[in-house]
Amino acid sequence: MKRWRSLLIIAVAGYLTLNLSVLSLAAEVTSIEGKTVSLELKDVDLKDALSLISAQTGINIIPTPGVSGKVTARFERIPVLKALEVILQAHSCKMEIMDNLIRVSPLKVTLFQESFTLHYSLASSLSESISPLLSSKGEMEVNEKTNTISVKDTQAKVNQIKEVIISLDTFP
Repeated sequence: MKRWRSLLIIAVAGYLTLNLSVLSLAAEVTSIEGKTVSLELKDVDLKDALSLISAQTGINIIPTPGVSGKVTARFERIPVLKALEVILQAHSCKMEIMDNLIRVSPLKVTLFQESFTLHYSLASSLSESISPLLSSKGEMEVNEKTNTISVKDTQAKVNQIKEVIISLDTFP
């Protein structure tokens, strides 16, 4: 009888320990989700921006090699996960949440190439309007002989540039 009572006590203690560990883990995740951030960043290195967010929120943010870019943003009491999502998406990065740690790494980006032959505008003049639309991975080549602009970037950026070219390459 004593042996069964001891086994029962050990089983209950194990069950409680396991449930308390799960509750503790849930509290860690909730604490990240409940945090907000207020920052103003102007042309700040992405790794420095992540460091500032980490210092303000107490969340450990670890950028992996390949995380780069400049950040210009202003946040006023925004949930930290939303702020990170916006910043990282603009720099083709993703985040992984593990307890009170966020690992940031670059996305594997597939680049698409498309060439646009202009009919009414000069490729060299339109390139000035298109260049700011390129992502950090994007490239653009202008061929003045054929009046063509070749763009290599993400599918979304190539589509955006195509729309701009169509709207600007019109009969004068």
